[in-house]
Amino acid sequence: MNWTIVSVKRALALGVSLVVLGGAAAQANTPRGTSGINTGSEIAPTHLTPRFGVPFSLYTKTIGELRAIFTERAAPPNEPGILPEQPGLVKLDLKRLDSTPSSIVSRFTRYVLYLNAQRGQFNVFGSDRRGVSRDVKFALIPKLNRQIEIRFTPKSGSGESSIQTVIAPNIKIAAALVGVLTALDVSGRSPESAKAAIAILTSLGDVNLSNAETLQLAQSLAETLIASDGLIAGCGGQGGSSLTCTDLKIAQLGAAIRAYNAVVSKSSDLVVISLANNAEFQALGADLRRLREVVARNTSR
Repeated sequence: MNWTIVSVKRALALGVSLVVLGGAAAQANTPRGTSGINTGSEIAPTHLTPRFGVPFSLYTKTIGELRAIFTERAAPPNEPGILPEQPGLVKLDLKRLDSTPSSIVSRFTRYVLYLNAQRGQFNVFGSDRRGVSRDVKFALIPKLNRQIEIRFTPKSGSGESSIQTVIAPNIKIAAALVGVLTALDVSGRSPESAKAAIAILTSLGDVNLSNAETLQLAQSLAETLIASDGLIAGCGGQGGSSLTCTDLKIAQLGAAIRAYNAVVSKSSDLVVISLANNAEFQALGADLRRLREVVARNTSR
């Protein structure tokens, strides 16, 4: 066993997440003596519990009425719901085939993997569940040394869109980026989440990932960023580095912690080492730890 990797994973892990059932506070038994945000056995305070019926994770909410048009050669054989659009392109009604972030990140990561370093384009558009129009475009351009240039154009509402260029070190990272960025954009996450996704994934460099590892990483990272987005809002400092939060969503925090831990526990050793040296991933973990401490502080009163 590589104890260096074990130590790194323990240092990154955030511990067992809070669990909230049916809108009522549930016990979160977390063992003492481990690293991260474990603070013992607590009960989630009722004043921080979300109202009944709020899903545990934003990751499973239907986004809205979305459609996609993308390069025909990116569609695997017998893929359901794929229809001809025009020469070289196909279309897909995402609403009919589950327009949740989890489905979207999985689909588009898989499609780029199937494209396999060929030039391609992807466009996801329509309206989200709040009626805000979405239109995210990608162009993938193979470069030298296995690199892939990604031209990413997000647009929501009537706002102006601008092309962002990202150089992915290989097709696996490009696939994860397209899947994660599409899910973040059409689910209305902040631009900061997209920047974090780009920084985290490109920091992995030319690491050798299998297709299954690429899908797992994309899914876990997307869920982490979607669930953690906006959690820190409404939290101010009090007495140095501690936080005081007026509206902390326990279920959303639990989903973010579970997903963050999944990134760490299910990633390869090389990925874990890279994540341990990535400032954005470290900052994300630090924010989740601090929010977890807010819950612990409130339960101890």
